[in-house]
Amino acid sequence: MTKRDQIAALVGVEAAGFTYRAVHWYRIGALAVFPVGSGCILVAILLRQPYLLLGILPCLVWMGACLVPGAKLDGRAGKAASAYLSQREGVPIVVKSGGIRLWVWQREIESAHQRLADESRQAEKQSAADLSNQQWLDRKQDAWNEYRRQHPQDPGQGG
Repeated sequence: MTKRDQIAALVGVEAAGFTYRAVHWYRIGALAVFPVGSGCILVAILLRQPYLLLGILPCLVWMGACLVPGAKLDGRAGKAASAYLSQREGVPIVVKSGGIRLWVWQREIESAHQRLADESRQAEKQSAADLSNQQWLDRKQDAWNEYRRQHPQDPGQGG
């Protein structure tokens, strides 16, 4: 089983496809900057021509042009994975893209489950607090009603 198949089994085929397409764009951008940019710097230093350092600018522009679609595809991978996991588990799960590392995806899923458990605990605490507050209010209302019953006020008497 390939790494892509493992990721697809974990977060769905669509998310794995988006992830691998994003990584492809990132690699193209890195190939433009590191070998070509480093070569420009080396040539500029060896020839002692600082204006040759301007050759780095197109590399940086190319890298930026590759990062944008990569980042968009990464975001789509996270959304696709979230939709897949939510549908599979029946609860809303939100994860970010884990790239092509299986352990990162697993960590994201564990974090999402931890967030769900924390939200559930918080909701239970809030429900218990609401119930306690309502019971307190009921007791106070009963005490007030009892007081009013024991001390009736005559509407004809002025104060």
